[in-house]
Amino acid sequence: MSDLARSSKVGTVLTAVAALLFLTGSSLHAQNQPQDQTQRAAQPEAADQGQMQNDPNATNLPAVDDNISSDESLNPPSRVARISLTDGSVSLQPGGIGDWGTAQRNRPVTIGDKIWVDKDSRAELQAGQIAIHLGAMTALSFLNLDQNVTQIRLPEGKINFRVREIREGENYEVDTPNLAFTVKEAGAFRIDVNENGDFTSVTVIRGAGEIAASGQVSPVKAGERLEVTGADGSVKVSSGPAAASDPLDQWAQQRDLGEDRSASSKYVNRDTVGYSDLDDYGTWKQDDTYGNVWVPNNVGPDWAPYSNGNWAYVAPWGWTWVGYEPWGFAPYHYGRWVYGGGYWGWAPGLFMGPPLSGGSAVASDLASDSALAGSRSVGESLSIRGITAAGATTAALTSTTRTSIASRADPADIADFIMPTRTMCMP
Repeated sequence: MSDLARSSKVGTVLTAVAALLFLTGSSLHAQNQPQDQTQRAAQPEAADQGQMQNDPNATNLPAVDDNISSDESLNPPSRVARISLTDGSVSLQPGGIGDWGTAQRNRPVTIGDKIWVDKDSRAELQAGQIAIHLGAMTALSFLNLDQNVTQIRLPEGKINFRVREIREGENYEVDTPNLAFTVKEAGAFRIDVNENGDFTSVTVIRGAGEIAASGQVSPVKAGERLEVTGADGSVKVSSGPAAASDPLDQWAQQRDLGEDRSASSKYVNRDTVGYSDLDDYGTWKQDDTYGNVWVPNNVGPDWAPYSNGNWAYVAPWGWTWVGYEPWGFAPYHYGRWVYGGGYWGWAPGLFMGPPLSGGSAVASDLASDSALAGSRSVGESLSIRGITAAGATTAALTSTTRTSIASRADPADIADFIMPTRTMCMP
């Protein structure tokens, strides 16, 4: 038996305490859904005509002009996107309603959330097999985001996106004000939309696609560009060769190549959002019990998971951990943390297919190894006295409070209140 296996009970300390504290504030927030518990700059408020006032960090926030809203009565999506990189002024409007705030790296993004990339800025989103690179003055949201359907709304701006692979039954679509573009063959694509929404340019860099505009359906092959002018049922479609790449295309290609060359893909399913960030910030080790285990580099001896970040409310799942570490997405949303030999490690677990995103709030290493047989990067949420932490509406926790309590806790004091509940990976 390995050191990690022998110390598995000790490894429950922080995750168990986090779950205990995670649930304590549920009664305080049962009636009111809070916003993200992060330091925010001044944020815009709705104006009389439905426009958003300017954020000091985002000079041209888009209008609230659609009816996308979050419905927590629906089943949670099984796939989630994340904000993998921001450069400059990038804003987020959770659920497409209310205040805009600074888009935080590693925050999950789902249906209805709106992204705005301001002047001289850029951002990247990742979701399974798709990576989306947003240029300046771009508005984007997801109309659908599930295991088989990724549907993006692009009312204005420019994106370069790559679909690595299209599996049977999967569909990738980008909707602009005057067309719908569907990916037919995996590859790289560029879409530009003017501010008025009556001009869209679609370029296929690699792969193939198809546009539908006012009843006209036109295929687009690699190396081609189609332009659609007009709106409201009266459009003109013209074609031409792809334009030369610009800084957005070059940056997107560089990011895509880095993901393709990721050494962590040997140990983690490529559908695991954020896997490539592990390369530069940790070391993979082989453990007899848990298999491949990733150990973060350059952390102090008293470092522990869930100690550097914040809880953010992400509907429809509830409170979700957002890690401040540059690698802080995959290890907090898939697999589980284990402790042994004097250090913490992240075990992604076995993968038999694409990992699914669910509502698990905290990972635990209490379950037996046999419980993982045939799982899809399955983690265990914690149930305390029969109340599952998944999806709980609770008060945010400060990392100082969590770490302080966890460092003094004895596993024997809390083990009796914890029982593993198998769930898919958290959002």
